[in-house]
Amino acid sequence: MAAVINWLFKPSPEINYDVIAMLYAFGSGLSVLFYALEKVMGSETYKEAEIVKENIDSIKGIYLVFCPFLPCLLWGLMMRYMSKKEMSAFKHKED
Repeated sequence: MAAVINWLFKPSPEINYDVIAMLYAFGSGLSVLFYALEKVMGSETYKEAEIVKENIDSIKGIYLVFCPFLPCLLWGLMMRYMSKKEMSAFKHKED
């Protein structure tokens, strides 16, 4: 079990964690955007327009699809930090 946990939290030098964190941030942003759209379009102001009512029904709950990106973003940021830390320690060791 400890080997699996070590494997999950040990950054690989071949992987660019900046790109991974950026993609997870994009997915998390989509989740927040769809949640905000659902709440704003579901308010009393917009409920009377027929086209808005149709759109509300079509996007209701779509933010749940992107919710797994939030914990993945935290993991990606942590791995990015650990990767940068290892790289700087390696550079200082070379000098």
